[in-house]
Amino acid sequence: MSENKSIANLYTSNSPAYQAVNKGSDLNINGAVVARPEDYERILANQRRLPFGFEKIRYVADNWDYHILNAEFNMGAPPDVLGAANPRRSDRLMLTVMVSGTVFFGSDKDGFKKTFHETFVLVPNWEMFAKKTTPKNAVRYLILSQNYRAI
Repeated sequence: MSENKSIANLYTSNSPAYQAVNKGSDLNINGAVVARPEDYERILANQRRLPFGFEKIRYVADNWDYHILNAEFNMGAPPDVLGAANPRRSDRLMLTVMVSGTVFFGSDKDGFKKTFHETFVLVPNWEMFAKKTTPKNAVRYLILSQNYRAI
């Protein structure tokens, strides 16, 4: 997010496997439900727009932790993953990741900072299992749920 790159591809909403089972992403940003990852990208873009926004926004993660929610997650999984006799330990993990840190708005001299807390629920990116069709910049896990709060 600090680099102003697109993040929509990191969510289940934009995954064919999760679209096929009608499971998009749930986003809650500072108490507001955000319908789609693209809408969240617009919120981030508006933060950067001058004169109301800040051209430079930097997120620094101070602490993080994760826990396995489900070691046998299979929603939207391709048949070859479901039928695997000995799947790799990490193939079907559903994880929750908690991150806390500081977001810096503006330059060090003229800006301000806020503490943030963020919780993600991550699920496997099933497209990673299709070796011939895996996109070049594919990620191993996708965001199923995101809850962000800046204090």
